[in-house]
Amino acid sequence: MKNYIQNPFFNIEERTIDSKKLSIRSVALKCLLLTILSLVVAIWTWSVIVTKSKYGQLSGSLEAWIIFLSPFLTIILSTISIKKLKLHPAIAVVFALSIGIFYGSFSAVFDRIGSGLILNAAASTFITIISCLILSVLTNGKISNYFIVFLQFIISLSLLIIGYNAIMGILFLDWQSMLEPSTVTSFVLALVGAILGASVTIIELSIIKEIKDQSKGKEQEWYFATGLLFNMVWIYMCCVFMLAWAKKK
Repeated sequence: MKNYIQNPFFNIEERTIDSKKLSIRSVALKCLLLTILSLVVAIWTWSVIVTKSKYGQLSGSLEAWIIFLSPFLTIILSTISIKKLKLHPAIAVVFALSIGIFYGSFSAVFDRIGSGLILNAAASTFITIISCLILSVLTNGKISNYFIVFLQFIISLSLLIIGYNAIMGILFLDWQSMLEPSTVTSFVLALVGAILGASVTIIELSIIKEIKDQSKGKEQEWYFATGLLFNMVWIYMCCVFMLAWAKKK
């Protein structure tokens, strides 16, 4: 027998009946643990890039290969996370390590644009996540049809911008300059991406509450924890792009 958890945006199929109740506190603690773990790795990656680049030792090193492969590992683990709702803790930990390396190297590169940029982006991300939590509490985890229409508009706008840049890149071979932090296109894409990331976070919080109210979902806590971590990194990277655009201007 299959249970279906209906959501205005997602339709999640529960592969097996889970009699244990999901705990929002447990999801939050797991997400905090993964966030701290990824942050430690991100700081290590940042220091390695700064130190080895200073002495010209980064190119061809083991650390360079780890940094290069981390985005691909993150994509693979993200795909596994989507396919398997009941995520093994080991996969969640490896995911936190890989995404930490990824946004650590990302931060090291963009920190050269201006001092305080990364700290401001982290603060903006924190404020955004807290705002999502407050909104979810105020609405009691309910998603309105207007919100879904708004989200569809944001996705359509993103695809339109990406499609436009792809066409312009093919016609004029200038797609790289259009996506630089100094261009209006990069700012709009980052803003739309941040809104989309916040919207997905609100929807995920809605799903968590819905599963909790149905007194099941204990085995999906690591899945939701990694999802929230991914959303935070997503929003953070968009904030970095927007602040980099402001610094360039």
